[in-house]
Amino acid sequence: MTAATKVRSHHAKAATPWMTVQEAADYLGVGVDTIYEACAKRGLKHAKLGHSTIRLKREWLDSWAEAHCRQAP
Repeated sequence: MTAATKVRSHHAKAATPWMTVQEAADYLGVGVDTIYEACAKRGLKHAKLGHSTIRLKREWLDSWAEAHCRQAP
């Protein structure tokens, strides 16, 4: 892969509204198990593509995080 291809690949990936489970976990600062569990409990909106591919949108993650955040005493 050339440097120009890497740059185009990076920009194309950044432009998509969809995130993988790993990207979503990194974005929220949690483990992938937390994302999978939230999806399984139907608390976190997600798109399931095929048998095991899950994709999430940033706004879905933000809404879920806001609903599940705890106020410090």
